[in-house]
Amino acid sequence: MIHMKLTLRARHLELSFWPLIVVGLAHLFYETIHMPMGKINLPGAGVFPLALIIPMALMAIYRVTWLLTHKDEDTESIVLGDKNIFLALAGLVGIALLLDLLGFVITMGVFLFVTFKVFTESSWLKSALRAALTVIGLYVFFEYLIGVTLPMGPLIAL
Repeated sequence: MIHMKLTLRARHLELSFWPLIVVGLAHLFYETIHMPMGKINLPGAGVFPLALIIPMALMAIYRVTWLLTHKDEDTESIVLGDKNIFLALAGLVGIALLLDLLGFVITMGVFLFVTFKVFTESSWLKSALRAALTVIGLYVFFEYLIGVTLPMGPLIAL
């Protein structure tokens, strides 16, 4: 059982988060400007990412600037350590590590089943049905509607 609790000032937490976002967006911007932009009637691969990166970077820079100039408005404390946060993060790390090995269907099925069981406190059957229907829906969406091939892992033989 996890009993770790960490109390941080909201401002300090944000000041550790937003600059990382700015750096990440700067890297994405650098990579995106090397992608083809296309023409006005046929946009290239770099247009959509650039259209997302620029406003996100501007908002992140604004937030960092606001935090640095409004030091006196820091009154809120945040307690970190809720077991659900750690379970969600562990699940996401598990997806990253197991997706290629076990494939999309198995990895996401297990992740969604555990997520539905833990966070919604549903019965085993309801959690399994929700996970199965969600995985099927996601699989159909990615494979057939937008044409993205998902890793299949051991199910590739079927």
